[in-house]
Amino acid sequence: MGDAFMQSDQAVFLVCNYGDTYDTYPETENNDTRYVDTKSGLALSLIEQRAVFEGRTGLVDEDFCKSYERTGTIVSDDLNILIPAAAYDAELDPGNDNSVRDAGSNIGYIVDGTWVRYNDFNFTSDGFGGIRVSAATPKTGSKIEVRIRSATGPLLGTIDVPNTGNWGNYQNTSKKISSRNGTHDLYLVFKGGSGGLLNLQSFTILPRDATISSVKTENSSNNLVYSGAWSTQNNSNDSGGSMKWSKVAGHSVKYTFTGDRVKVVVREGTYGGTCRVLLDGNIVENSINTQTTPAAHQQVIYDSGRLFTYGQHTIELLVLGSGNVMFDFFETEE
Repeated sequence: MGDAFMQSDQAVFLVCNYGDTYDTYPETENNDTRYVDTKSGLALSLIEQRAVFEGRTGLVDEDFCKSYERTGTIVSDDLNILIPAAAYDAELDPGNDNSVRDAGSNIGYIVDGTWVRYNDFNFTSDGFGGIRVSAATPKTGSKIEVRIRSATGPLLGTIDVPNTGNWGNYQNTSKKISSRNGTHDLYLVFKGGSGGLLNLQSFTILPRDATISSVKTENSSNNLVYSGAWSTQNNSNDSGGSMKWSKVAGHSVKYTFTGDRVKVVVREGTYGGTCRVLLDGNIVENSINTQTTPAAHQQVIYDSGRLFTYGQHTIELLVLGSGNVMFDFFETEE
């Protein structure tokens, strides 16, 4: 069987070779009973997979085909799925008296330094945006670190678990965290004071589009910090109907944001000058020429791409001279 599928508007077709046996195909077992080698058996197999194919039209994309396993398991991402806390694959010390105890879906007896691991967590190629946990504690100061690879591996973010009143009053807490893509072992590491910290019922890794939004900060925003005198020129082709310009070397505009991506957008023109872009004090573009004819509005001269850390960053546009640097806006993902 080739790992390829196609679908008409009316039916799903599984591509196979004459003489192949149906019992090697996916989902031909139900409650430990193997379907018979008949056309009806194969039809039942496809009916079981209705949820996978329903709504799809045209040729199925290559990535989908590659995600298909002969065992009948569809390899999908682990985003936006409620994961019972007790579904962990490993913990700090199973033989220790202070090891995690599970009570069905939730876990308890969590102390400072305790960790649980969830193997081969699929974050997808686009990454994710945040995490939501359901936890209960009568204490203040309990934290959950989200890490990958190991209990001391890269820290994606820390969740401050609020006092919920008692050990059984579970409440949801969400936090935007640094994104990663691909498949990694996911670790939840618990931090806090002495004694038991919290009970954890479940968690959900949230898709990026459900947590991160694009924010445009216009040149007139009070959140910007300008050095030197910048002049304003109105033009309906600029994002907010205007831009600010300066040709004095050393003049700058800064913006501090909490997020993981930023773009710098300017107007380019006949008298455009050169500028430099710094991110968190580091030069990321040393000299950008904004001279062009005719004028071009809302031009992206710098895009950081997905930053390694979701958190506070400062972007700076610095005038180098030789013409006008015409700043329009910053666009961030927060």
